[in-house]
Amino acid sequence: AVLMYLHNQDFEKALKVAESHVKDESVISDVLVAQAKNLVEVNGHSMDNLSKAESLLLRAGRIELAVKMYKELGMWDEAIRVCEQYSPALIDSVKRDMILSNRSDASCSSKAPAQTRSLLKSRKINNSTNIQDIQAEIEAAELAGDREGIMKNSLLMASRYVAKKSCEDALKVMKKYSSCLVLNEARALLSRIASNLFAFEDNYEPDISVWQHLRDCLLQLITSSSENHTNDSIFEKYLLLSHFFILKNILTNLINHPGAKELLMKISISLLRYTDIIRVDKAFYEAGKIAKENLKLDFAFVLWNHFLDLIDAIEEGDLSVDHSDFEATDIPFKVPLPSQPFCIESEPDLIENVKSWILQISMDSNIYHTLPVDTSRENVYEASLINNDGTVCLPCLVTGYPVTSSKMLELRPGKYAANRDDWNKLLILVKV
Repeated sequence: AVLMYLHNQDFEKALKVAESHVKDESVISDVLVAQAKNLVEVNGHSMDNLSKAESLLLRAGRIELAVKMYKELGMWDEAIRVCEQYSPALIDSVKRDMILSNRSDASCSSKAPAQTRSLLKSRKINNSTNIQDIQAEIEAAELAGDREGIMKNSLLMASRYVAKKSCEDALKVMKKYSSCLVLNEARALLSRIASNLFAFEDNYEPDISVWQHLRDCLLQLITSSSENHTNDSIFEKYLLLSHFFILKNILTNLINHPGAKELLMKISISLLRYTDIIRVDKAFYEAGKIAKENLKLDFAFVLWNHFLDLIDAIEEGDLSVDHSDFEATDIPFKVPLPSQPFCIESEPDLIENVKSWILQISMDSNIYHTLPVDTSRENVYEASLINNDGTVCLPCLVTGYPVTSSKMLELRPGKYAANRDDWNKLLILVKV
């Protein structure tokens, strides 16, 4: 059955059969590898596709194939990043291959036509120029009124910052020289920046200005995008997420004011819908914590219980996490797991404290270990955008919760809306 589904390129069903019936790790790994290969071969080499393929290969335990994928595309920074995060033993080998590749380019350039030699020379300069030199090139291009030079060099500078793991500086450059966002290369770079920020690697928590810069760059990219681009949906999703993280920061600072804690809880719970993009263990911890603080103890129990399941899976390297509590929701069950469990430096006993609370609350007969439902929507999970009949609600721009027609405040018909009550609560809070 697995082979039949693979032949038909129905990878989800192939994986489901492999996990449920075959239960052989090598077969599961082969399915994930086949899916990653198909994704890149069929859909192309956009940064979004490559990131998804990388996640699949990591889930398959085939780190060397993820490294090989980037090497074959000449994306040495990405290859080295994967090595640094998941297999440091491969770093020296990859760096040797990179040196040999550069030498090969240099050898070929002496025999290549003039146009090809020019491209190879440009690539060599781009690989060696430091940020100060690029800034000088931008300033010279500004004096000369060279718009193309400004665009290309600003994008090059942003990519240098990303390679140095400074997404904040990269976004500042892209916002300052926003004309670079019309270039196709900007889409891949901005997608990589967004993916890095939403992954919250090393438990790094961007401040509000980073999310604002990301939002502004994404909005500029989307509004200046031509109709030829078919993958704007992922950037629309990134834009919505950056908006929610901005609101999350604002509401956190207003947490002691009436109504702020409830709105913050709804946003945190809505973010679980996007855990195929944002860091999953962090999202479940924060949603459970704010639900607990709002005395939604049934909800908090389910969320924190799943948080502990995720922690166990991360620590044991087991990708099969029980998702049964969320089957009737729009919370994804196929999500990338971080290499290390989520932690907060100021709370070294965070995980143990969650375990203690779960144990304590599980003995309380008044607590029902179920998700809350919306009775006005035929008892569907209250935060789900998908109704029982398959229709889809717009997410509220204040909370991310589904917008129902009876409470709708349309901001842009068919695209952006808010629940009127939550909108009014936010307006009162921001006037404080």
